[in-house]
Amino acid sequence: MTSTAAIPLSISSDGKRRLLVGLSWEPLTAPQLSEKEKKSFFKTLFHKWTRTPFNRSGYDRKAQRVYRKKVDETGREKEYDYFDLDLICLVFDNHGNLKATIGPDPEHLINESGTVYHSGENPTGIGGIADDEQIHIHTLDVPADYAHFFFLIQSDCKFTLAEIDSPRIRIADSKTEKTLLESPLIFLENQKDATACLSFHIFRKGDDWLAERSDRLGAFEDDWESVCKEAISASK
Repeated sequence: MTSTAAIPLSISSDGKRRLLVGLSWEPLTAPQLSEKEKKSFFKTLFHKWTRTPFNRSGYDRKAQRVYRKKVDETGREKEYDYFDLDLICLVFDNHGNLKATIGPDPEHLINESGTVYHSGENPTGIGGIADDEQIHIHTLDVPADYAHFFFLIQSDCKFTLAEIDSPRIRIADSKTEKTLLESPLIFLENQKDATACLSFHIFRKGDDWLAERSDRLGAFEDDWESVCKEAISASK
């Protein structure tokens, strides 16, 4: 895996010292929906911004069915006609043991301690402000064995990452919204079939938090947990 040099992350000293990782992309087209479908569509967007980590009921399965999603054997929705990216965080301890998976699915929205959480599913790229999906980390309060945070971008639709309009990922101070590190997704000619990208790796070093870019491209169904474990072993 190709990685850039790690850089320290400057986080506001007050509050929870939260980091956010945000993923954004441009929507394919505005959905053409009936009046009944529009109500469910905007209900979905409303829930995206009003749901909190402590109120999971905002997830609206009925509204999601407006998009006619059909999951294949790998878990990817290959027939979905809109641009849909998912932001996922795989959390490991220093020994390479997986401690948490954070993502847009209801069962993965938040970790047990409430210190790492996802903003919720955005199935179109419509409705986001600075980001379409976010993951927050309370750096002061995360469990002591949470050492490595790997951020995975997956295309949960029929398009490859290269076909999606302007995908971009950033790390920011959650309090100030100041971007600390940002990366557009760029593809070489032989990488345009990729449907997943292991992007940022955030890790702890004493009281400091650092980040590096991994930029590992692959398939949605690849064993990304093993890829992360190899990276942790190589860093020792």
